[in-house]
Amino acid sequence: MIIVLYIITIIYCLAIVVLIYGFTKVNSFDYVGLKPKTKFSIVVPFRNEVENLTILLNSFSKLNYPEDLFEVILVDDFSCEQFQVQSSKFKLTVIKNVRVSNSPKKDAISTAMQTAENDWIITTDADCVVNENWLSTLDNYIQLHQVSMIAGAVSYEAKNSFLHHFQQLDLASLQGATMGSFGIGKGFMCNGANFAYSKSFFQELNVF
Repeated sequence: MIIVLYIITIIYCLAIVVLIYGFTKVNSFDYVGLKPKTKFSIVVPFRNEVENLTILLNSFSKLNYPEDLFEVILVDDFSCEQFQVQSSKFKLTVIKNVRVSNSPKKDAISTAMQTAENDWIITTDADCVVNENWLSTLDNYIQLHQVSMIAGAVSYEAKNSFLHHFQQLDLASLQGATMGSFGIGKGFMCNGANFAYSKSFFQELNVF
């Protein structure tokens, strides 16, 4: 039994070392000022998050990106209260989720795929806020690299409480593992709150 524990501990430590190495191999990328070209469909699954959606949509309105190059698709997963669409500078659509599995979010993304007009899909969560160069950075990266998928980082704005600091630490560990695995070319997970991929790639993989 002790030998088994030793083996598990050694494997765990080796895995951590490999992830740390991978983390150091990931380079950051910032908006470099290229003229926007990529058309995006932003998909946001939600349920009973009117207040959060208002904040998120407000951050979308401040994006440093042409309004005709992106659309927002809100997928309502049977909310108790219907979200009222306000006038916006960009194309905004609210659709009902079509449930076919035990995963509401996966179903929401599959449902949105039937409506999305653009080849590049970005998923995020209703309780998120994006910075003004979010789409510009993704667009510039796509223009400079031959990619079909981009896994972005997510940060957690913690309040001054033990629970919030614990959640921040938990998310940081997941982000570290994600970046480390991508750094060694063996990405095994990513956060759907900042995840982009081409529709053709999604379909090629036979969805989920």
